[in-house]
Amino acid sequence: MAAIVLPFGYVLQVPNGKFTYWDKSHSIDTMQTIDETRRSRLEMLIRQHDGVLANLNEALGYERTSSKLSRIRNRNARSDRPGKFFEMGDDQARQIEATLKLPHGWMDTPLGYEELLGKQDPRTTVMQLMEGMPQDQWATVVRLVDALSQPRNGTDSA
Repeated sequence: MAAIVLPFGYVLQVPNGKFTYWDKSHSIDTMQTIDETRRSRLEMLIRQHDGVLANLNEALGYERTSSKLSRIRNRNARSDRPGKFFEMGDDQARQIEATLKLPHGWMDTPLGYEELLGKQDPRTTVMQLMEGMPQDQWATVVRLVDALSQPRNGTDSA
């Protein structure tokens, strides 16, 4: 049996060999470290501030030329701790959330489907629909998607 990751971390077991024709280029990375998640969120905040790190620095009350967030963004190596990189700690994440009036824990929350794929992407719509469905209906959705992914008349439907 293979595991399929579904919304909210639930896992559904499906027989091996299913999703044989799943297009690997459309896969979603399902697990990031907290540092990767925080850097993804930092990138979102930079985009929201016209794509300019100096604008975000200013919104956070830092000097426009502060390199604090840049070192985290670029995962620069620390000269004072060999083998370590600049990372955003809990205190800094909470301070950013408070200053920008974001929900507590927002910097630690993995990006949603809409944030990853865009609002118009059909995969976003499917996942949002599934999240609103009772869990006992998810297996039916998976079987339907699996049936649609199979080739028709010996040809790939993609």
